[in-house]
Amino acid sequence: MSLNRNGTENKFGKMRAKQRELILSCAFKLFISECFTKVSMKDIAKKSRLSRQTLYKYYPTIDDIIFEIEGGIMARGLAAIKSQIGDPNPTNGRQTILRMLKTVFDFGIYHSEETYFVTLFDLYSKTHSSDDRLENQLMKDIQENHIGMDYMNIGMKDGSIRTDIDAKLVSVLLFNEAVALTLRFSVIGGVPFSLDKSITMDKLVQQFLDAVDHDLAPQGK
Repeated sequence: MSLNRNGTENKFGKMRAKQRELILSCAFKLFISECFTKVSMKDIAKKSRLSRQTLYKYYPTIDDIIFEIEGGIMARGLAAIKSQIGDPNPTNGRQTILRMLKTVFDFGIYHSEETYFVTLFDLYSKTHSSDDRLENQLMKDIQENHIGMDYMNIGMKDGSIRTDIDAKLVSVLLFNEAVALTLRFSVIGGVPFSLDKSITMDKLVQQFLDAVDHDLAPQGK
């Protein structure tokens, strides 16, 4: 980043930031419409109205672009969850978990294209070897925005969650179930896989949250 003497970003720095944003936006649209393996740097340059030489000055490889988009989506999703959780030391662990899961669904459903990109990214990563530098940077970014999975233990202590379960195991299970459902919704265009058209995404999400709420609650509560 280029800065003025007073520490503020200068005109050149702002121009570069705007150009990077344009490249990422154009690449994102290509990736979700054509799939990763069908998009080239030439395609991205053309979509961005840049020469390939200029594009390479910003991003040396197509994986640099892919990983930066993925990192941005993950950061925004985690930030949305953090904002909904609110107090880092809540007095009701079960309700905090339910808010966290609801935010996962909301982000996935209302940002379906970004969620679809995450699905494509997972498939791409499984079949392609990427630069360790990019993978390590992505993991570092995720860890920096990590959301502690302590709410099960908090709920067990405050009496809102039953104590006969494995807190860590159930936390990971619930988070992955919510993510898996949102990824599924994004791939099929938001329509649940069912012949019964009365079953909607909203109903499925609410049923999932109600089931979690019921299963986590101590007996008699």
